[in-house]
Amino acid sequence: MVDRVKEKEQQAMEVERQQIVIDELKAAVFEWNLEDESFYCSPSFKEYAISQESPKAIRNNRASLDTIHPDDLPELLCFFREIDAGNSRVEAVLHLTLVNG
Repeated sequence: MVDRVKEKEQQAMEVERQQIVIDELKAAVFEWNLEDESFYCSPSFKEYAISQESPKAIRNNRASLDTIHPDDLPELLCFFREIDAGNSRVEAVLHLTLVNG
């Protein structure tokens, strides 16, 4: 029982450390479950233009031209192809446009 409590405390500390790193980096991190449409984003995500687009526009790839760096469009298209192929977990690293340019 004591080991389980220590393990939970360590996990909580690890989550807190990860959150501190994300916050300090001002990284725009988000997780989007397309099955149930749940969405989580880091506070810095709101500093990027894509945060002002509807999930439907993003999913239909209509938001990408103004919100994603042009060099990253192939990566974004690959991301959506993977999703359409039925992959349940897909990741991408993209350069996003800031809201204020």
